[in-house]
Amino acid sequence: MQLYDFMHRYVGSRDVSDGYVVQMSYAIKSLEQFAGRTLDTQDFTVDLLNAFLRSTRDTLSAETRRHRRGLLLTLWSHAADDNLAPPPRPRKVMPIRVPQKLHSAWTPQQVRQLLLAADRLEGRVFQNGVSQRWYWRSYILAAWDSGLRGCDLRRIRQEDVGGNGLVVLIQRKTGKRVQSLLRAGTLEAIGQSFPPQRETIWGEWSRIAVWRHHAKTLVTRAGLTGSIGRLRHSSGTAVELAHPGRGHEHLGNTRRIFEQNYLDMQQAFQAKPMPERLV
Repeated sequence: MQLYDFMHRYVGSRDVSDGYVVQMSYAIKSLEQFAGRTLDTQDFTVDLLNAFLRSTRDTLSAETRRHRRGLLLTLWSHAADDNLAPPPRPRKVMPIRVPQKLHSAWTPQQVRQLLLAADRLEGRVFQNGVSQRWYWRSYILAAWDSGLRGCDLRRIRQEDVGGNGLVVLIQRKTGKRVQSLLRAGTLEAIGQSFPPQRETIWGEWSRIAVWRHHAKTLVTRAGLTGSIGRLRHSSGTAVELAHPGRGHEHLGNTRRIFEQNYLDMQQAFQAKPMPERLV
């Protein structure tokens, strides 16, 4: 059976996202481009996967290479379960080591710069008539208070916010429940963004790429670097500085994930013991 045909058979019986299907398609396409032909499930071999992964060393990031390795091994394993491929040997397929990254977060003063940039915005969003100033001011404050991902913030409806500012929702990425508390100033900013009435408080008024372009423009006007998503890193790092060891609770992560993916180590640096001074 051809790999693409088996992929559709595989995903058709599983609860996977459209993005997962797209990524699996990319993995198959790149493997077939490397092989120079259409591949069948019987073509899976350790030598083929190792040669493919080796060929991508200078063209793909370590994260992408590891992800595609995992996707192809998943297909191989399930094809073997259906007697459509030889038994997989994952331990013989080269591991892809992904180096840790240093993450940057904005300081509270820098987030205030972002708020000032939002306060200088004039007019309304053409598509839905919401005040640009109050849309972005309330969004920034909510992101800072809650530490939520943008994809979760943009799903929040007015009725999801309790009178005391409590928001309880299921995270889109992890499927886990998380509770966040929005401060009085944030609730006031949200109120100022109404009318007009709308389904969600910060829903995208256009394609996500357009929304991100507007967000990036705001960040640039504030004299900052990075994307609007850095608010999540900044919120978690600020909590870690105020309450050491608890930043991951604020973001709803495990400690390991928080330190690897969100914590700004420059801000959170704690002096380690040093040997005796020599000079």
